[in-house]
Amino acid sequence: NGPSMVQYWGQNSAGATGSGSQQSLGTYCDSDGTDVVVMAFVNTFNIGSLPNMDLSSACKGTFFPGTSLLDCPDVAKDIKACQAQGKKVLLSLGGASGSYGFQNDNDAVTFANTLWELFGNGKSDTRPFGDAVLDGFDLDIEGGGSTGYVTFVNTLRKLYATDSSKQYYVTAAPQCPFPDAVLGSVIDGASFDAVFVQFYNNYCSCAGSLNFDTWDKWAKGTSPNKGVKVLLGIPGSPEAAGSGYIGLDQLQPILEKVSQYSSFGGVSIWDASQSYDNTQSSPNFAEALAKVVHSLGTGNGGGGSQPSSQPGQSSTSSYTDPSPTTSLPSSSDSFTTSNSCSEGETTTCMTSNFALCDHGEWSKFSCPSGTGCLFNADTSSNGAYLKNTFALGINARRLNTRPFGSSVMVQMTVQPNTTITSVQGGTVSQKGRQVTLQIRNKQKKNMALQLQLSGETNSEIFYAPDPRTLQFN
Repeated sequence: NGPSMVQYWGQNSAGATGSGSQQSLGTYCDSDGTDVVVMAFVNTFNIGSLPNMDLSSACKGTFFPGTSLLDCPDVAKDIKACQAQGKKVLLSLGGASGSYGFQNDNDAVTFANTLWELFGNGKSDTRPFGDAVLDGFDLDIEGGGSTGYVTFVNTLRKLYATDSSKQYYVTAAPQCPFPDAVLGSVIDGASFDAVFVQFYNNYCSCAGSLNFDTWDKWAKGTSPNKGVKVLLGIPGSPEAAGSGYIGLDQLQPILEKVSQYSSFGGVSIWDASQSYDNTQSSPNFAEALAKVVHSLGTGNGGGGSQPSSQPGQSSTSSYTDPSPTTSLPSSSDSFTTSNSCSEGETTTCMTSNFALCDHGEWSKFSCPSGTGCLFNADTSSNGAYLKNTFALGINARRLNTRPFGSSVMVQMTVQPNTTITSVQGGTVSQKGRQVTLQIRNKQKKNMALQLQLSGETNSEIFYAPDPRTLQFN
């Protein structure tokens, strides 16, 4: 099979941002812009009892009597219709909001069996989708720690093996900074069929210092399943994420480059409501992008040269990756004198180092201890740098199951000659290098928190605050 178009569905992201509205699951499956649907989310585990599920407007208020578990017969019909067209339907666990996680491996075993009875080929009087059997589960774990998830995946694999009538899948949605703070040890320790890496809301986005090469090395070197596929996770519209969206004209050359990696498996999109309502490309972003993605199915890594023959089994391939080239050093480059730069290129970054363009060659420098370098990918922002202004995003995730709450105080230490001037949804106070942010958190039940800051610096290079100094109260 060639590279796939994976659409997350269920949270009505377009409706939440006012940019459109979510259509039925079946509507998206009728389109060539969707090969796989990931329904989102089971957002409360309730170990030993019935979990909670949120599908926004698609299934609202129709609970099984005496429970908080949704009964969704219309969605069940659409699931069967999707599968009849050869399209896979997965269910995602976690998300940015909710209360989930395991205290120990016993919790993980219990929950895996619960999901199998409710959504797999099991039996229960409270099956949200009736006799429809899902094709697997996705882990979008954004908080609560990594305890138990390896055991959870291994237990799912054992349950899958009891049903030979179809192929089941386990996928994950780590964020692009490597390794993912929560899922890193999980995808290292258990066999996944694919990872839908979120290349947005972070420095390593498609609009920044894309690190697909790092994930490709993980897939072929560390992953227990050497046939695991890495998908390029992107926002479906400018409103779908805080940062990282780029249009199809900019995205297409990136896809042509990353499709050279044998681990490349396609594109995953947050979410269907956004990508189909986005008309920047004709007839919409989802279907226009699908034409590009599906055209990458021959002569490269996206062409299925390294599929896993069965879920969780490794396969081998004689395929050799070409070395994608770029005029800028990537995260794997060493900033040697062979890395030439051209007029208009002034700085670039690779995590703990930065480089300045000096007479047509990149000169490498190390960042001060405890700091990192963020690549400024906005080609229109050279003026902003000349005026010594910057915008900074910080993603924070709890490693326990407690949400952040409605009011959050964040303290950090910034570099000399740096001033934080504003934060979205809150106030700033700064004394010397010590900064205190008071945030009004609308997503008070979330275990994840995104901060958007603006500031000024007198330095030619912007140094991000040392994450070790961040404190949340």
